[in-house]
Amino acid sequence: MGVQVPLLAPLHSGPACRAEREKNDLKAVARWLFGLSLIGLLVWLHRRELIEVASGGFRWGFVYAAFAACLLATTVSIMRWHMLVKVQGFDHPLTTSLRIGFVGVFFNFVVPGSVGGDVVRAALLGRQERGLGRAAASVLIDRVLGLTSLAILTATCAAAFWPQTAAIGRGVPVASATVFVATAALGLTAVLLPSLRAAAHRILKRVPFAGAKLSSLLDAASGFRRAPGKLLFALLFGLVSHIGFVIALRCAALALGPPSPSLAEHFALAPAGLMFAAVPLTPAGLGLVDAAMVELFQLAGTVAARGLLMMMLYRVVQIAVAMIGMGLFLTGPRTSLSVSPDR
Repeated sequence: MGVQVPLLAPLHSGPACRAEREKNDLKAVARWLFGLSLIGLLVWLHRRELIEVASGGFRWGFVYAAFAACLLATTVSIMRWHMLVKVQGFDHPLTTSLRIGFVGVFFNFVVPGSVGGDVVRAALLGRQERGLGRAAASVLIDRVLGLTSLAILTATCAAAFWPQTAAIGRGVPVASATVFVATAALGLTAVLLPSLRAAAHRILKRVPFAGAKLSSLLDAASGFRRAPGKLLFALLFGLVSHIGFVIALRCAALALGPPSPSLAEHFALAPAGLMFAAVPLTPAGLGLVDAAMVELFQLAGTVAARGLLMMMLYRVVQIAVAMIGMGLFLTGPRTSLSVSPDR
C-alpha cells in the first residue's frame, strides 16, 4: 500500500506553526495566481496566432520524444541528488531516491500549495533516514548545483553559438548566468573551506529571522568537504540533465511543425529562457519562463505563439512525467511516519 498524505504533514504543530502555515499557504496561492495570470495574459495577447499554429495539428512522434527526453533528464537530475545524499551519509538504494525525487517533482509541477518539491524531498528523506538537517542540506546543495549547471550551459551555448546569440541579443540572460555562477562558486567555496565557513557563519547569524536556520544548514552541508570530486561529478550530471530538458523543448517545438528555429538558434535561446525558472515569483517559473521564451522566439524571428505553444506542450509533458513518478511512489513500500533527530 502506498504512502498517505499525512506523511507530508509539518514536523511541528501548535498555534504559531499553524499561523505560519496559513501565511505560507496564502503566499503559495498568490504565486500560483500570479503565474496563471501571466499564462492567461500571454494566451490572450497571442490568441489568434495560437489558434492558427494549433490548427496545423501536432506531430505526435516528437511529442513522445519530448516525453522520453524529459523523463530521462528528470531521472538524471534525481541521480545527481542521490550522489549528494550518499555523501551526507544516508544509506539507501537509488530506487528510494527515485521514489522520493519523483514525488518532489509531482509537488513542483502538479500540486498547488506551500509545500514545494524541495521541502517534500527533505521531509521524506529526513523522516525515513533520521537526518532532517542533513537531508535539507543535500536538497539545498542539489538546488545550487542544478542552477549552477544551467547557468554554465547557458554561457557555454552562448559562446558555442555566438552568431545566433548576437543576432538574438541575449546579453542580459548571459550576464545573469555569469553572475549566478560566480555567486554559486562563492557559496560552494564557503562550504568547502573551513576558514571561509567561519566567516559565513558570522554573516548568516546576523540575518533576521532565518539566520540561525541558515547557519545550521551550513553546518550540515560541511560534510561535502570530504568529497569535492563528487560535487564536480554531480555538476556534470546537472549539465547532462539540463541538456535533456533543452532537447525536450526542441522536440516540443518540432511537434508543432515547420517553421521552427534552427538547432543552433534553439540551443542559443532555450537555456537562457529556462534560467527564468530560478526567479522565485511563481512555482517552477510558471508564466515567467513562458514569457521569456515568447520574447526570445520573437527576437529569433519566429512567431511568438510558437514559443508559447511549445512551452505549453512542454509543461504538459512535465506534468505527465510527474504523474508517472507519483504513481511509482504510491505503489512503493510505505515510508515511516516517525520523526527522529539527526544522527
